[in-house]
Amino acid sequence: MEKQDIDNNRTCFSLKVFCGRCGDIYHRVAYNYSDEHGQVVKWLCMTGHDHDLVTCHGRAISERQLKEVCLKAFNKIIEPNKAFRAKLQNNIRHAISQLNEEQATKLDRELDRLQILLINQTPHSKDYDKIAGEFNKVQQQRDELQLTLDRQNEVVQKNVNLQNFIDTNSKQLNEFDEHLVRQLIKKITIQETYCEVEFQNGDSIKINL
Repeated sequence: MEKQDIDNNRTCFSLKVFCGRCGDIYHRVAYNYSDEHGQVVKWLCMTGHDHDLVTCHGRAISERQLKEVCLKAFNKIIEPNKAFRAKLQNNIRHAISQLNEEQATKLDRELDRLQILLINQTPHSKDYDKIAGEFNKVQQQRDELQLTLDRQNEVVQKNVNLQNFIDTNSKQLNEFDEHLVRQLIKKITIQETYCEVEFQNGDSIKINL
């Protein structure tokens, strides 16, 4: 048997698989067998298998098992699951309610007002510096609010993506889909008897191994 580290960036599981014992990330290793098994790809805890020095006994998992876990996770949220769907709807409503577009509009109007005042002032007038300082203060508030709005919009979109996936898949999936993993799954934590699959919107489910 020959052991070979392979490029993690070529897979949809890159930077998504973590150890439930120590919290370290998993890396991808190929085992080349000389018999009928051929090549077997496994994911191992970096702490547990760093330079073959075992310091963490986090469970190893094959790439085939990871694919099965993701397929089961997707099918689990597709099936009639009133509690999960209700929670997802609440997530969307809450995230939308946090969007303060009205405050952004007020700040934009104030910036327009101050900009007009600055245009009508000469740089050396007594009120110019005062107005310019107020303009900069409001501009900073607007920039900070925009960052908050962007984050909140991202939360809304992640929940909507998951909702759209559920709405467009009324039947159970039969094949593993790499694109769905990249789009919808944020993190997979490997425990001894189960995996915790966390979706991009923050919701998670457990899949037994």
